[in-house]
Amino acid sequence: MRDISRFRSDLSRSAGHELHAAFANRLATGAHTLSKHGDRVHFTASALVVDEPMEQIALVHHRKALMWLQPGGHVEEADVSFADAARREVAEELGLRDLAIVGDGPARLHTHLMGSAFKDCAEHWDVQYLFRCAGRPELRLSGESNRVAWFPLGELPEGIVPDLPPLLAQLGLITP
Repeated sequence: MRDISRFRSDLSRSAGHELHAAFANRLATGAHTLSKHGDRVHFTASALVVDEPMEQIALVHHRKALMWLQPGGHVEEADVSFADAARREVAEELGLRDLAIVGDGPARLHTHLMGSAFKDCAEHWDVQYLFRCAGRPELRLSGESNRVAWFPLGELPEGIVPDLPPLLAQLGLITP
């Protein structure tokens, strides 16, 4: 049986968020919600990665979504928390490992429906973190993306996932 206590702990740090109760209730139904094979609606983890001076953000141009977005994805069996899953996804998709969480826990909880390109997934319940990395290291391209790049926070690319600019504004990283 998978221990989900650290996942619960991660969610407890988002207690002021409007979706906190829904996320906590969904996680309480069992570990199957953490697996993309257990349910068509499941948890994911992602990360907004900014450089040390918080002037640029690292984004991936996702191969299936065909949009610029933050790195993230499914929780895997080896992950012990949402933060752990988000860190692993950043390492896989961008090659970055030296990351510090900004704040006490998740920056946002977010749900979104998945398109037809995502066959096994109907909806993702995403636990999103804000990470700061030392400097602005070179990014590594993974097989999940067409491109990866650093962008100045004030000059986000065309084709960015629509919910990202409002989140960056909410976090005080850009001016709306």
